This record gives sequence, C-alpha cells and structure tokens, in this order.
Amino acid sequence: MVFVSGILLAAGLSKRMGRQKLLLPFHGRPLLVCSLNNLVNSKVDEIIVVLENGSDTDKAVHAYLESLCIERPLKIVKNEHSRRGLSSSMKLGISSASEKSDGFLFLLGDMPFVLPGIIDRTIDFFDSNPGYNTVPLYAGTPGHPVIIMQTWRDRLLGVEGDTGGRVLLHKYPEVNRYIEFETSLPLTDIDTPGAYEQRALFTRYLPGNRLIDYLGEDFNNCISISGGGGKTSLLVYLSRELKKRGRRVLMSTTTHLSSPEGTDYGYDTVFRGMTWDFPEDEILPDSIVFWYGGYSAKRKTVRGPHLAEIEKVYRKTVFDNIMLETDGSAGRPIKFPGAHEPAIPLFADTSIHVIGLSGFGAPADESTVHRLGFFKKYISEKPGTIDAETLVRIIDHPQGAFKQSPAGSRKIVVLNQCDMIPVEERQRLKEYLLRNATVPEAFVFTRMKPSPEVIDVTIRGYTTEDEILYSTS
Repeated sequence: MVFVSGILLAAGLSKRMGRQKLLLPFHGRPLLVCSLNNLVNSKVDEIIVVLENGSDTDKAVHAYLESLCIERPLKIVKNEHSRRGLSSSMKLGISSASEKSDGFLFLLGDMPFVLPGIIDRTIDFFDSNPGYNTVPLYAGTPGHPVIIMQTWRDRLLGVEGDTGGRVLLHKYPEVNRYIEFETSLPLTDIDTPGAYEQRALFTRYLPGNRLIDYLGEDFNNCISISGGGGKTSLLVYLSRELKKRGRRVLMSTTTHLSSPEGTDYGYDTVFRGMTWDFPEDEILPDSIVFWYGGYSAKRKTVRGPHLAEIEKVYRKTVFDNIMLETDGSAGRPIKFPGAHEPAIPLFADTSIHVIGLSGFGAPADESTVHRLGFFKKYISEKPGTIDAETLVRIIDHPQGAFKQSPAGSRKIVVLNQCDMIPVEERQRLKEYLLRNATVPEAFVFTRMKPSPEVIDVTIRGYTTEDEILYSTS
C-alpha cells in the first residue's frame, strides 16, 4: 500500500469573504476543523496542516487536536509568507512531508464536503495506478483532493504565485488518471458570505413510524447495530418491522448474543453453522432467519458465524436485509469500543450506534460505561458526569462510536431509554447534538421497553438552491 501525505492548505487570506472564513461556525465546529476532521478520519498516513503565521486558526486547530488521540503523525506548519500565494503553502507542506511519502494529497481548508470516503477512494485509486497523478472528477469537473506523485517533488517546489499543483496537472495531462464521482458537492468551497449562508445546516424531522421507511428504503442492505443499552431489542424490533414490509430478513451477530432459547427474537427459522449451507429455496418473503455459529454453555450466549460467510450470503442477495449486532456492552448503557470493536463488516450500508440514556447525567464508571479503560484513554482520564459534551466526544472521536464503520455507510445514533429524561431535557440534548456532533447523519430517540416505540427521527443534511442531501419527504 502506498504512503500518502495529506496536506491541508489553510493559510489563505479570505479576501472574498471579508473575514477569516476558516473560523466561521460550520456543522458545530470551525470550518477549518470540519475539513481537518475529514482527513483525520481518512486513510492518509500522515497529516500536515499549513496555517497562516499569527492567525487565530492555530488556536482552533490545537483545541480540536487536544480532544483526540491520533496515532498517525500530524504536523502544524506556519506560513510566514502566505501573501505570496497558495504555492508558498504548498511548498511548505511538501517540505514537511515524510521521506517515505509516495504521494502528496492536497486539500483546502474551506472544503468541508470532501468527506473521508472520497479521500479513501482517491487514495485507493492512486495506489492502483502507479506512475500517475490522481485527479477526482465530480460530475465531470476536476476537484480536490488531487494526489501528486512524490517523483514530482522538485517540479512542485518550483511553482510560484497564487496557484498550486494544478498548473502542472494541466501542463502534463498525459500523466494524470481520473477517478469519477457522481456528486458535485465536493466542488463547493466557502469563499463568500453567500456561499456560507447557502450551506447553513438544516434538519428534517420524521415521526417515529417513518424510521423503517428511512432505514429500509434500499433492498440488499446490511445494517450494523453497535453501542450500549438496547442494541438487541432494536435489532429484533427493526427485523420485525422489515418483515412486516414483506422483506426476507437475516438476523445474526459478528460477536455474541444471548441464546435464542427462551429469548423472543421473533424469527421464523433458526439455522446453526459457522458456514452457510441453508436451503435457500426455503427463504420466504416476510420471514426472519436467525443464524448463529455456535453456543457457549458457560456464557449462555451464541456466537456469530464467520464474517466471510456472512459476506458470501450478502453477495448472493438471497435476503433483502441483513441485520447484525456487532459488539457487546455487558448490560451497560454506554459503550466505548475496545481495540478491535465494533466488528462491522466492510459491506455494511448503515452503521447504528446505540446510547442508553439511563446513563445520561450519571457518573462515568464501571456501572455505566463498558470498556471504561478505553473511555479513560480517549475521552477523559478522570471521568465525571456523562453529559451532552461527553456523548459528542464518544460519537465523533476517531476511536469512538463509528471507528470501524465503512467510510460510505450511513451513520445513525439511536438514543434509547429516552423516557429516562424529561421531554424538555431531551429536546435540549437533541439540539446540542445537532449543533456539535459532526459524524452522524441522523439522531433517533427510542424506548425499547416495555414495548418498542420510536419517538422521533431527526435527519441532518445541507441545502443549496438546487440540491438537498440526506433528506426524505
């Protein structure tokens, strides 16, 4: 695999905006931090951030970095000559890159819509096309992040003025390879007050009974459920609701579940085996097949089949929906994943993280947080009360709720046990999460016991004059 240096160019003067645009609040964080967060959650091997010397952007970046434990190298470089143009920042970034680098990936600080999935696909494309630069095309238009070969280092260092490496890409098109994306959203940068206002955050609300419409709109999809209190109940509830829609549903786990003996999982058929040899002509519409690999008498749990076998079944498309519980929480309402958790397959279309609100307002200790050691390592060495800020950090941390989720998957937070807090407090919590948590597409409030009920669904996205993303009507 190639070694790619991610270089975030953020030393611009914001002339058209009339003020420092990189500090404008966007999606609950400074605009610059949103762009940096996309790099942090991508496959780049190192990150280099080039800032204007003496700018307040430095404070914003350091405040963000203090909330993280990033294992890969990250450097902050100050550009004392930013008035010389973009090339001065580009050359500083290149000069600070590792000698191991095979390519330089360039991203601008005002492009928050170049998401981790796009960055990762661009890196994979660069890796599979050795000897060429990589240029993304968004609906046919070139955009960022470009990746330029390390062998062009001297050419890049020779560029002058307010231009970057693109001048070389235009000059030598024969050494470019293009990766195509259907969306045009990543082309958007935030250069003017009008562009900023057009990208204001908006939300769409759905009644609880529309959750299954939102989750189950696609056939042959895989939904992963991880996190804390209420996962298994949610797994069973969603499987039953999909069955009511005439779907063929496979229910399983990539870890352990309570034994189906004496547990009302609502399945029609149970199949035991580490490998898949179920008679597929017996899979009927509006039915649930529960599949497990083996039984642990000591733990009184069943373990999941081989993940490779689950993927084979997914590729066969013999089920309309595959529902997987992908980690355990030992009965605690809050879960911070361990080193190899959650076990989410790469083919998962949707990643759901469940938070039990019985832990909200309580001390973060062994009774409320599963994997407390990892919680202390990444969130707080001296945990206090589990408040809204704590939940945001669990949700957004690169080692947190969605760390193993596929880059392109839909990410949803389910806040279960919502009857444990007053309605007014629940509303305040939802508003806080919408303003400050950047990773999830949607927040869902539920109560799974004594009988399952979805209270409401809030879907988040961005709007422009002619484009709405992540919305349902």
